[in-house]
Amino acid sequence: MNPSPCQKGSHVKIQVTRTVYKLYDCDSQRLGSPATDWRLLREVTRESWKTRLGDSVSGLPGGGISGFVRLGEIHISIHTWPLRRCAEISFSYCNSQSVPERIDLFFTNRLGAAWVQTLNASRSSPFAEDALVQRA
Repeated sequence: MNPSPCQKGSHVKIQVTRTVYKLYDCDSQRLGSPATDWRLLREVTRESWKTRLGDSVSGLPGGGISGFVRLGEIHISIHTWPLRRCAEISFSYCNSQSVPERIDLFFTNRLGAAWVQTLNASRSSPFAEDALVQRA
């Protein structure tokens, strides 16, 4: 069995990509509910939920939410700030993985955002998985 390119010890040159969606002027009530954010993560990962490796959603002081789900070679995190009416959703993935098409619209609609900013970054490293595992 071949190890995943993102697993420690695979020693395969990989491409690590991060896509961040910053949503503004959101519905503050939707941003302050751990149950709502949990449902969002569950819905966006519905197709891959059986490969879920870890997850967490928790409330923060001041009413914000922080959550993540890790699915094989994809990590998704959500952070909300109800008082500022904004949220940030981050997808980190390896090699041929990609963010689902029009996922920005999914989150914009679910959180009632007026507008969204998208940021993309990627890097290639022969042993990028070692850095990923150490930070996890």
